[in-house]
Amino acid sequence: MVRKVLMRKDTNGMIFQSKADSFLGAERDTVESGTAV
Repeated sequence: MVRKVLMRKDTNGMIFQSKADSFLGAERDTVESGTAV
C-alpha cells in the first residue's frame, strides 16, 4: 500500500516536472521569437 502511494507521488511529480519544462520551454521560445503563445 505504502509503496503504491509513493510510486504514485513519484509519477505525478515526474508528470508535473514534464509539464513545467514544456511551459518554460514555450515561454523561452516566445521571448526568443517575440510572438505571443
